[in-house]
Amino acid sequence: MLRSMNLQMPTDEEIHTAFEQGEASVMALFHDVAAQVTELAQQLAKQGELLQELQARVAKSSRNSSKPPSSDGYRKVNLVQHRVSEATVLKASEQLERCIELSTEAVKGRWRDAEVLHVEESGLRVTGKLHWLHVASTESLTSDEVHAKRGQEAMDDTGIPKRQLPPPRRQP
Repeated sequence: MLRSMNLQMPTDEEIHTAFEQGEASVMALFHDVAAQVTELAQQLAKQGELLQELQARVAKSSRNSSKPPSSDGYRKVNLVQHRVSEATVLKASEQLERCIELSTEAVKGRWRDAEVLHVEESGLRVTGKLHWLHVASTESLTSDEVHAKRGQEAMDDTGIPKRQLPPPRRQP
């Protein structure tokens, strides 16, 4: 652990006293200052080594080390311990949505053609307010979206197809 050290320069009075006492006192005063400067230079060199080590550690990623890709994460661009902004997350989410748009539409098409479509909504809190998690699934596909409302309006907004229940069977 490095300790903090301040350079303690002699006062004008100490320099004057050393001058009056002679050359040996002036030399001793100078050697004391020189020893402090040497110690500070050694501490600075140690700090430089530690800084290089930390920079090398921060620069490691799955591309230049044996670390797995999952260790990269969003924090990799975060070199000074700042949180990733909400705008960055929103932009990434919007880009992802555009990238998977064709797949999402294909899933919705398979929902419409499915013989059985399970639809469910469950309440959850988003920033302290009640929202609804809408889930639609077939035997092989599942999709979920959070919406501020429940019911048909939310299903329409999320693209969940409207289904008619078959009429109840009459018993003879």
